[in-house]
Amino acid sequence: ITSDAAIGSAYQALNANGFAETLGANGCTAGERYALSGNGSNFWYWNGSTWAASSGYATASPASAISANLNSFPTVAGAGTLQIETFLISNGTSACEVNNLQATGQKY
Repeated sequence: ITSDAAIGSAYQALNANGFAETLGANGCTAGERYALSGNGSNFWYWNGSTWAASSGYATASPASAISANLNSFPTVAGAGTLQIETFLISNGTSACEVNNLQATGQKY
């Protein structure tokens, strides 16, 4: 399952450690990943050393990597409305659920 969620206000800065997820009761045993966009067209993930273009689950990041590097995202993507692409992978026997995502920063 892939979904796009957007925060309704343009951001000016995003906080380091400002991204958090709350998984549902079933968690997500096969893994959940995220990619970010400032324009809804170009999505980015943290590859371990920099933000790089994302093209799907294989090139998306766990929440911990997004959170640790969220403050540097605007330098790559520019200002805009933060959009979060969510990839949920199920093992086929249990649901993969994300109940809540939170990104913090300052808006224009």
